[in-house]
Amino acid sequence: MITLPFATEHWDALFDERLISLISKVQAGLPISQELHGELLSLLRWSPTALARAIRPDPMIVIHRQNPSQPQVDDDDRRYLRLQLLRHAITDFHTGAFKALHFERFGLREVEFQRRAIFKGSAGPLLDVDIMERMIVARVAPDIGVGYALVWGAAAAPEPWEWPKSAQNDANATTDAASGGQGATAAAPGT
Repeated sequence: MITLPFATEHWDALFDERLISLISKVQAGLPISQELHGELLSLLRWSPTALARAIRPDPMIVIHRQNPSQPQVDDDDRRYLRLQLLRHAITDFHTGAFKALHFERFGLREVEFQRRAIFKGSAGPLLDVDIMERMIVARVAPDIGVGYALVWGAAAAPEPWEWPKSAQNDANATTDAASGGQGATAAAPGT
């Protein structure tokens, strides 16, 4: 495995139109619309495993493109690529090795999912489930330990930008200790 300088200036320099062109070429000429460039570059910047996936030919996409039998192959292949990159970015967000970099370098605090699952049978839909999930990364209080924790967030919890400064838990925030409190907590407000 080749190790890239994750989350450094050298890392940031990789994410431009040249990378989008490379991905398009590697994925058998998959056209990637201009509207998707920013989304894909963000996911790839935050996720080394998404980047590794994107720059290797994906058999599902490459086979479709060699023998297109459906008029929607471009749309389906783009949707499939986006889904794979999103899955890897979410997995990397949950991975302990990347929590500190996501928190400190990229300023990521939370991933919120809006999921809808429709279970279908031969006669029609059997069950339709719509649910929201919030996963929050926060710095652990020094008296608890060193590092970061992934916390399942309550639906009614405030958004990260609405947290009190003491709970934002970042370098730009006033800490509880500085304001007379007992220190930052492992969980975000409402979790």
